[in-house]
Amino acid sequence: MKSMLYGYFTNSQIVRLEKAIGLTGNDAQAIIPSLSDITISKEDAVSLVMKMKSKYAQIVVDTYPEILTTHPHCQGAIVHSPLGKF
Repeated sequence: MKSMLYGYFTNSQIVRLEKAIGLTGNDAQAIIPSLSDITISKEDAVSLVMKMKSKYAQIVVDTYPEILTTHPHCQGAIVHSPLGKF
């Protein structure tokens, strides 16, 4: 997934974003000032999300090929649950 970010963010921005992975609570709040200058346009954000959803959906199908035999609503629930924030 990291490789998908290169078209949208610089290498130094990605390095800074990586430092936030896994942080919660006070630690997450403390890192915000060092990330606040990183922006993405709405169009680029939509493009990135669509690429990430497509990649994640393929991972799900590769891992659970039987998902293709379930009802489309079930497929959507399984694929989109972890990505619901997007």
